[in-house]
Amino acid sequence: MPPSARPAPSAAAPPVRRSALRRLGEWCARHWLTVILLWLVALAGVQAANRAVGGSYSDDFSLPGTQAQQGRNVLQAHEPAAAGTSSQVVLHDAAQLTGFQPQIAGAVAALQQLPHVLSVQSPLPPPGQGPVPGGPLSADGLTGYLTVRFDTNPTLLGKDYLPGVDAAVAPLRAAGVQVEYGGPLGELARPAADDRSSEVIGFAVAVVVLLVGFGSAIAAGLPLLTALVAAFMVGKHEQTW
Repeated sequence: MPPSARPAPSAAAPPVRRSALRRLGEWCARHWLTVILLWLVALAGVQAANRAVGGSYSDDFSLPGTQAQQGRNVLQAHEPAAAGTSSQVVLHDAAQLTGFQPQIAGAVAALQQLPHVLSVQSPLPPPGQGPVPGGPLSADGLTGYLTVRFDTNPTLLGKDYLPGVDAAVAPLRAAGVQVEYGGPLGELARPAADDRSSEVIGFAVAVVVLLVGFGSAIAAGLPLLTALVAAFMVGKHEQTW
C-alpha cells in the first residue's frame, strides 16, 4: 500500500479523570488493613459515646389531651390502685376453683406485698354467690384470673422480679392448679427465643449467595465479617439494658 493510502494515526484519547469516589475506593483497596483498623476504632468510639451520653429504652408513654389520658389522670388522682398497669394471673383446674379458696386468698395477700403492686383482685365471687357473667371466673368455675395492678409496666422490672411472683403463687401450684401469667407480666416471664438454628442456616445461605455473586472469598467475607461484628455489638448493647 502506498504511503499516501495509509490511514492517519488517530489522536491519543484524553486521559479519563477519575472521580473522587473511585480514588477513595482505590486507596481503601491499597490500604485495606488501615481501613479495617479505622473502622474498628470508629466503632469503639461510637460504643463509648453511647455508654457515656446515650439514652435508654422506654416503654412508658402518655397521650396528653386524649380522653384515655384524662381518664388515667383522674384515676391516679382519686383511685391510684385502679390506675396502674394491669396483668393477669390465670388459674385453671379440673375441679372448681372455689375449692382452692385458702390458696387463692394466700396468693392475693402475697402478691399485694410485692413491690410496685397497687392492688390484686381475686376471681372468686363473694360467699353464696355464683360467677358473674363476663367476670374473672368462668361459668363452669374451672378457670379464672387474678387481676394485678402495678404502678409501672411490669416488663420494666426485669427478670429478677419474677421469683417473688412465683413464690406468691407457689401454694396454688403445689395444690395442682395450673398457673400462667398474662399481659405485661406474661411478656416478662416469656423465655428468650433460641434462634441459633435459623441464624446458622441464614449465615450459610448468605455465604453461598455472596460467593456466587462476588466470585471471591475475600469480597464475600468482608460483608459477612461486618454483619457478625454488628450482631455481636447489638447483643452486647442489649445485655447492658
